[in-house]
Amino acid sequence: MRDIILEEKIEVDEFLEIIESVGFKTYSKYQVEKALANTMYMVKAIADDKVVGIGRVVGDYSIVCCLSDICVRPDYQGKGIGLLIVNKLRSMIE
Repeated sequence: MRDIILEEKIEVDEFLEIIESVGFKTYSKYQVEKALANTMYMVKAIADDKVVGIGRVVGDYSIVCCLSDICVRPDYQGKGIGLLIVNKLRSMIE
């Protein structure tokens, strides 16, 4: 595995692919499109030229911020990618 790259944009298909890889409930493309449009902050992790993890912050843009959908592909878990995602989102909130 090469270096992990973090980007602040998640595409609908990337979101669906990652949540399905970890067994989360799947949603329609419309639902995900709307959810991503209403997301405060988002991060995707890229390794080996593919998206291997995602995370979002949802909230009211004033007081409440919640981490959501922190997911890492099973074959990339245990490598610190989830921690990288969480730390990046925390820095964005601060």
